[in-house]
Amino acid sequence: MWRVDTSDIERYMSITDDFVKDFFNWINNNKGQPESVIERSLEKDDTKFGNVVNRLNTLSELLISLTLQGDVEAVINQYENMTLDYFAYITSGANTVGFSNKTNEIIERLFGYFYKDLLNTKTFWEQYDNGFNNPSKRKFRDEFGRNHPICPYCDTNNIMFYKESNSDHFLAYSHFPLLSIHWKNLVVSCLSCNLYIKNDQFIGTKDGISEYIPILHPYFDEVAEYITFKFDDELNISITESDNEKAINYCELFELEEKYEGAIHEAISVWEGVQSDVISNYLIGLNDEVNELIKLEQIYSEIVNRKKSEKEDKKGTIRFTKLIIDLFEYKLSAQEKNNELEFLMNEIKSRRTSTSPLIPSL
Repeated sequence: MWRVDTSDIERYMSITDDFVKDFFNWINNNKGQPESVIERSLEKDDTKFGNVVNRLNTLSELLISLTLQGDVEAVINQYENMTLDYFAYITSGANTVGFSNKTNEIIERLFGYFYKDLLNTKTFWEQYDNGFNNPSKRKFRDEFGRNHPICPYCDTNNIMFYKESNSDHFLAYSHFPLLSIHWKNLVVSCLSCNLYIKNDQFIGTKDGISEYIPILHPYFDEVAEYITFKFDDELNISITESDNEKAINYCELFELEEKYEGAIHEAISVWEGVQSDVISNYLIGLNDEVNELIKLEQIYSEIVNRKKSEKEDKKGTIRFTKLIIDLFEYKLSAQEKNNELEFLMNEIKSRRTSTSPLIPSL
């Protein structure tokens, strides 16, 4: 929900773009040749690309198969368009080019192999060194989670441990296989958002019909700026997207309204803590020469603003920061502040006349 600093992600995973570029350059240089000539050319290739392909039989077979396809140039053009202007695919939903059934089959196998197998081999990372120690697909998730420990889609779940996360293909691999290892399309997210909510839903334009397009993306957008959490008197939660189509599609795709219904308990717990802090500070610092309501308002505003600032400093590192920031904004509004001050003053009076400990309630 908070925009992700992608500098480390790009440094870790953009090496895959270099590999695919080498892959298609090799095809460009060898397309149109007889299969026997293509095989000999590959056997003699001692570049880092050749070293990878020649050590992985499945990869070499798929490379040769794609090179022999008559529409391979259209595949290359499609890949270049998608990666050079990835942003267009999440804003305007550009259509993909249709290839022959055979080419489609090879692409699905090939780019599936890239993601599921190639990135798990030492052979690839030895040749395409990204400067990290013992890099792997799992370590990418670990690195991401260490720097961005909360799911960037929902802001509710931890992803600091690799078993709490998945590398999500923002544009689903099942629909856009050419983007299977493109770093801009890989977002480490919580299992809930990836496997159970978003899954492989289609984001794009097909046959003139758009699905979830345009949409926000945590690598390009500060999603939290487009979404506002609203509360009623009991702190039930609803979401306002400010009539922004990108935000509406985002909230619908990730089912945020439903996901945050249960967060009422988080909001109540946080707010009860604030109430307790305000009352404690009021009783400790009470000065009889100061109007009680003025003093209470000063303490209330100071504590809520301070806690709001603390949450803002923790964006993307602790859960529910957007929700709690909006809760504090709501509680600082004129009408709600007056309601709270009245409630707190009554609690303070009750505490003064009671020997039992105060249990703040909404």
